Amino acid sequence: SEEDHPLDARIRRLFINEMPEGPAEDRDELWPGQRSVVRKLRRALLESGAGRAVSFLSRMNLRTLLAAPAHIRVAVAERSYPPLRPLPDEEETLRRRLYPQAHALAVLTERTARDWAHAFMPRDKVHVIPNPARPFGPDKGDAGESTALPAEYIAACGRLVSLKGFDRLLRAFASFHRLFPGPGLVLIGDGPELASLKCLARELGLEGVVLFTGHLRRPEAVMRNALFFVLSSRVEGFPNALLDALASGMPCIAADCPTGPAEMIEHGRNGLLYPPDNVEALAAHMANLYKEKGLRDSLGANAAILAGRYAEKDMAEKWAALF
Repeated sequence: SEEDHPLDARIRRLFINEMPEGPAEDRDELWPGQRSVVRKLRRALLESGAGRAVSFLSRMNLRTLLAAPAHIRVAVAERSYPPLRPLPDEEETLRRRLYPQAHALAVLTERTARDWAHAFMPRDKVHVIPNPARPFGPDKGDAGESTALPAEYIAACGRLVSLKGFDRLLRAFASFHRLFPGPGLVLIGDGPELASLKCLARELGLEGVVLFTGHLRRPEAVMRNALFFVLSSRVEGFPNALLDALASGMPCIAADCPTGPAEMIEHGRNGLLYPPDNVEALAAHMANLYKEKGLRDSLGANAAILAGRYAEKDMAEKWAALF
């Protein structure tokens, strides 16, 4: 939002159309009504006088490449790991036809560049630009909108959808809780799986032990006081919550899923990785990290240092080089 990220006065913001309600992954239709959107976008690009355009997200990239006049150089940016989140067949065919027309392709991870982007353009036209790390700001002694936090707790954060693997986290935490009944689990976020996850927590005997906070505008206010942070995703693009937690010096456990965590974490040095489908391994890491305060301290200290590789200034310079 502009409240969180105010726009420079030189930026002009235009609304081409109203997108359907709901997250992008829930929208199945690209083309109904899109001809007019492409026409409006083409007109806006012509009227802007711009010589370059940068587009984000798969379907918007298709619209932009269809709309852009020949004299405008277009860069397209992917924010996920497309092999595991393909578009419907017709749109994948269109992507294979249109993406080679782009002048550059920006992706979040080296793996995406290596495994996928080569199908569209030469490696020198592919730019790996991760998201920047944003360490938590000063602790104002405010836990945000959430109340009644446990005295000790483990934190997780993300949209409550299957891809985030919170069902696996709950099962791992149930095993952990049988050995160490003191700490709670705080899940920050909202989404369509909220009811089913609450039901699973009850089935696992975790009612009253797991706190679902819903969406928080300042999740860091809760995360910063956690024992450690867990990312349980089945697949990621480049997990901001994990990166920000690492940059803030939090000890972290992450699923070694495609893609992102393994490029941020050196296992055993600045965090812990586990196979994403191995609930027992996650539970064991949680138990070990809870028991070993020295390990938590060393992982957190190294995390804050190594996350310097993703400094906002450096990532901005990568975008400037692409422009």
